[in-house]
Amino acid sequence: MKGVIRITNQKYEITEIAHEKYPFLHRIRALRDIGKKVKAGELGGFVESERNLSFEVGDDAWIFDDAIACNDAYVDKGSSLFGESVACGNAYVSQNSALSGHARAEDDAYIRGAVLTDHARASGFAVIVYDQDTGGVPMLSGQSAVYGRVSGDVRLTDTALVISGEEIQNDT
Repeated sequence: MKGVIRITNQKYEITEIAHEKYPFLHRIRALRDIGKKVKAGELGGFVESERNLSFEVGDDAWIFDDAIACNDAYVDKGSSLFGESVACGNAYVSQNSALSGHARAEDDAYIRGAVLTDHARASGFAVIVYDQDTGGVPMLSGQSAVYGRVSGDVRLTDTALVISGEEIQNDT
């Protein structure tokens, strides 16, 4: 077709290496160096399809270790999944966010410039975002869970819970 530009994924390939428990997921392999952390040929975590991880030129988003991005979840703009973290459902993980340990972004969670570790969870219509003016980064750890909104320099630990409709903001 005249005038149609087809963009191909030159960042990573989806291998035949299936996840042991979820065989519809497959491990990725870098086709080129990605940022400073990933070298061409290195294996990454698991995806369901190319819809799960950005392959835009210049975007060093990556899925490491045994981390998973599946369903309609999308990881982009320098974000990373580590350990056994999961992005699933319609979750969006963006702007240098990092999930590690057993952290989860699920349902319709929107994560922008935040850090989730341990067993932290963003569920439902959770919104967890950094403060664009101050650069304050929300950090969730332990068994903390967010269903509402968290923004700015906020630390949630242990069993902290932010319910739907509730907002915690620190813009200092």
